[in-house]
Amino acid sequence: MKRFFFYVVLCGAIGCAGSLLGGPVDACAVKGLQLVGHGAGPDWSTSNLIAYFHKDDSGVTQIWTMRPDGSEVRCLTCSDAPDLPAKVHKGSPSWHPSGRYILFQAEMPRHLGPSRASEPGIGWWNNVWVMTADAQHFWRLTDYNPRSATAVLMPRFSRDGSRIAWTELIAGPKDRKMATGPFGRWQIHIADFSVESGTPSLSHIETLRPGNGIFYEFQDWSPNGEDILFAADIGLPSPYVLDLFKFNLKTRQLKNLTNSNDQWDEQGSFSPNGRRIVFMSSRNNPEFNPRSMKSLRAEDFVISADGGQLQQLTHFNSPGFAESTTEQSAATKAAWSPDGSQLILEQLMMGKSYNSNDRSRFYRLTFAGRCGNQ
Repeated sequence: MKRFFFYVVLCGAIGCAGSLLGGPVDACAVKGLQLVGHGAGPDWSTSNLIAYFHKDDSGVTQIWTMRPDGSEVRCLTCSDAPDLPAKVHKGSPSWHPSGRYILFQAEMPRHLGPSRASEPGIGWWNNVWVMTADAQHFWRLTDYNPRSATAVLMPRFSRDGSRIAWTELIAGPKDRKMATGPFGRWQIHIADFSVESGTPSLSHIETLRPGNGIFYEFQDWSPNGEDILFAADIGLPSPYVLDLFKFNLKTRQLKNLTNSNDQWDEQGSFSPNGRRIVFMSSRNNPEFNPRSMKSLRAEDFVISADGGQLQQLTHFNSPGFAESTTEQSAATKAAWSPDGSQLILEQLMMGKSYNSNDRSRFYRLTFAGRCGNQ
């Protein structure tokens, strides 16, 4: 009886995943974390395929697919396509809900500046593209100027596939005509996506700069399509810190979800039911200095869609945890499984492995329940 009493008191004091009384299990408690491969920018399809980007043997970033356990790896863009040679960088894949198309960004075949700046995550001299999931047909959806300061980041399908969004650079870091920052000045575009006579196209393009920020990076669409999620520097004291914002396309209401003026919050993704958001953050890592990106250490967290109920998921930078590593790293983009019970997430190594093939590691995180569908 005393042991039972102690268990109940302890659970009341510190919280327990379950109880002898049959209490509810925390659906978002982490049940397991398994290394399954290497890559970045994952997106999980309804047909249980992961699309992602990773460098090929020649150092070019390509679009790949694999199963959630890391099997059946296939490169979709390693061969030349019309107007899209194999030698250019591609990345940031996004599945159409039908599974028929993959949206992505790709380096222009010829442009100013070094190709290194055209890799995904930097995105200079990129355009937005879409391809069929079997990699048999490719279409360029934007046509930016290869001889000017231009870039593309994070193209994303809406959950119903009727719209896309992406982020565009409109002024470089050294532009003299408008206020800018070390990453340049950016804006968000939203457009209708349609396929007529077998050819995809965009229409009704809308430009957004909510809150008058300088840096924007589109993140995700809410499942009902009413809200968009983006990272931005709106109202922040340093260009090296970001918050996550939710913007309602009907009411035009803007809400800061993370409210941290000295942290790096990015790579947000709505859960399948839209009630939770997984994202990366430098919080809980005191080594981070908002004046130096070289000090960045980050973990993945989950919050409710209104910004509450923060819960840490990974501990790559915390000694004593099974997944912790001695090398500095950042848990970055995570993709939800369709049933909300798992994530595929990236650990970006930021020390000696940064310039190696071991730079981006994929983990499959399993929740105790259907965290993303409860």
